[in-house]
Amino acid sequence: MKKLLPLLLAAGVSATCLAHDEQGFYVGGGIAATVVDDCGSYCDSKGALIEGGYFFNKVVGIDAKFARTERDKDDDITTDSTYLGVNVGHTFNTSWVRLYAKAGYYHSKIKYEYYRESVSDSNPALGIGVVITPLSHQSNLYIRLESIASEFRNADVGFANLTVGYQF
Repeated sequence: MKKLLPLLLAAGVSATCLAHDEQGFYVGGGIAATVVDDCGSYCDSKGALIEGGYFFNKVVGIDAKFARTERDKDDDITTDSTYLGVNVGHTFNTSWVRLYAKAGYYHSKIKYEYYRESVSDSNPALGIGVVITPLSHQSNLYIRLESIASEFRNADVGFANLTVGYQF
């Protein structure tokens, strides 16, 4: 995955030269969940997310996300997750649905409040998602559902979010 990331980033940057419409910034907020495969349901966490980004055109954009989640079984353990990456997708001749893939970098920090300790790790990440613009002709309001996969200390991590936002 580490060799694939530079290739996807280069492809995304070169694609920005192909089209010049549907540009703009976007911001949103919603809910997030994190699942760690090696830990079972004990390590699952849920929380809130904020996101922002910029579409260079209708195909390529960049985005950033920040989420704070708490474990279901122990609220003394919180996770701060940050994602930064490239978003490449297509609307497939619709004005209200956009499917996309993404590649970027994922950083996560787990804080143990009781012990006053924390551990963190950063790794490349890949993801997929869909953006629905239900009122595409009247409003720039959107609903986004996506999944991002990465690693945390050699364990597979899945990060999912559902956001509502606005593109300027």
